[in-house]
Amino acid sequence: MVGKKVKVYFENNHKIVPTTWGAILFSLIGGIDSLIIPEISLSFFYLLPISFVTWFVKKEAGIITAFASVIAIFSLNNNHQPNGSALLSSYWENTIILMFFLTVCYLVFELRAAKEREKEIARIDHITGLANKRLFFELARLEVKKSIRYRHPLTVIDIDIDDFTSIYDKLGQSIGNKLLQIVAETLKDSIRETDIMGRIGSDEFVILLPGSGYEPAQIVANRVQKQLREAMETHKWSVTFSIGAVTFINPPNSVEAMIQRADHLMYLVKNNGKNQLKHIVSI
Repeated sequence: MVGKKVKVYFENNHKIVPTTWGAILFSLIGGIDSLIIPEISLSFFYLLPISFVTWFVKKEAGIITAFASVIAIFSLNNNHQPNGSALLSSYWENTIILMFFLTVCYLVFELRAAKEREKEIARIDHITGLANKRLFFELARLEVKKSIRYRHPLTVIDIDIDDFTSIYDKLGQSIGNKLLQIVAETLKDSIRETDIMGRIGSDEFVILLPGSGYEPAQIVANRVQKQLREAMETHKWSVTFSIGAVTFINPPNSVEAMIQRADHLMYLVKNNGKNQLKHIVSI
């Protein structure tokens, strides 16, 4: 638990914070190394600041720390090795140490990059590239807090592909995935950069319009419906959409409750013939 809190602390602060702590750690190890007898080497411990700054700052910081560590090690050893042959041997030994430090730096960097990719994959829908349900809800919660704080309205638009299961079975997986991608691209072209969109179900997409009252949200919803219809006509797909939109003047604290309201409205559309848009205001 403590380790996790420390990790979050360094990741959420400005890079100057882990850089400073890395420098302190490096100085501490160097200071101790200068005080102990030559027969005891602390070379291995320099990996601590190297790995630390590589992980929390960036790879270049780790490389710089690796070079600084080797210079410190060489300087300390050179004080005890004044003759030429010993000095030449020291050059070779420190070159090996530098290669080792740089290798560790590279491995730490690759591990961090792999974890970032894994984290990103866990938050992104792999078919459409949109936010998945988890990421969408995280982003939506932030916008709801802002909306409540500043008393701004917001609108949720729930879009469902009608009879998606039968369409998917009929067209096949490849075309079915292509359909989802076209829907995602069309929705992206229909909204602002500040709006939030995600795929939260196999055939369900949701859009959050921060700061949008009924009239501007209605314009967006109509545009979404129109562009989706045109996209399906372009690809000659007989695909329709049921859309439910709710504008919240006073949003509830729960994102789940907001999505549930829009979802309920979308199912009302489905139960009344599908291929329609219904938009209401929630006070």
